[in-house]
Amino acid sequence: MKRQSRRQRTLLLAITLLSVLAIGTTSAAAKTCVVKANANCAKANLKGANLAGKNLNAIDLTGANLAGANLAGANLMNASLERANLTGANLTGVLITNTSLAGARMTNANLTNAGFGGASFENTNLTGATLTGAGFNTSSFQGVTLTNANLATASLMGITSMGGTKGTPASLPTGWVIVDTYLLGPGVNLNGANLSGANLTGLNLSGAGTGDDGGGFENVNFRGTNLTGVNFAGSAFRNVNFSGAITAGATTTGASWRNNTCPNGTTQKKAGCF
Repeated sequence: MKRQSRRQRTLLLAITLLSVLAIGTTSAAAKTCVVKANANCAKANLKGANLAGKNLNAIDLTGANLAGANLAGANLMNASLERANLTGANLTGVLITNTSLAGARMTNANLTNAGFGGASFENTNLTGATLTGAGFNTSSFQGVTLTNANLATASLMGITSMGGTKGTPASLPTGWVIVDTYLLGPGVNLNGANLSGANLTGLNLSGAGTGDDGGGFENVNFRGTNLTGVNFAGSAFRNVNFSGAITAGATTTGASWRNNTCPNGTTQKKAGCF
């Protein structure tokens, strides 16, 4: 029994020493991270850090704690901010192009006039965030939480809307709405979207597109919708109502049609409406 007791004490001491060493290593890594372009600062603790105006191109901030940090005017092009904590951070005028923000927490962050060209917002939490004047050209949105977010005057033209939007934003740009969890408005990219059964009556979808693979539209109501200049090439339309829709300049090359009501009110069994 004594020999067993000594072994247990020895094992406990070893586990304790390993735990202390692990904690020390983590702390040291966080303290020695030099925040600069191309740096590996994954999981670093940068809470409240002043990084305003810094060039942080291609930095890895995966899982980093940047709560309350000042990143105003910083260059975060090609960076990784996946699962980063940016709660309450100042990101005014920041450049975050071609950057992944998947799983990032940006609750109550200030993103006024930020540039997000080509950024990926997947399951990103933007609750209470200020996004006025921000540009999202060619960015993608999927599973984003927008509860009380302010997107007034933001530019969403060209975003890829992939659905799953959660919460009700405080404001959206003129002409933009959320329908069946999809952000919809002028110039939206609907590549991969499933809008079957959606009521899109009277929306402004001018300049919208469905990508190279087209889209599937079944039992969709486009009554009175502005479809000026849309590119729905290769799309499939089944039991769609286009009554009163504006379709000037629309492209439907290679589309398939069945039992649709055309803009002029006539019904076409197999022929195209425009």
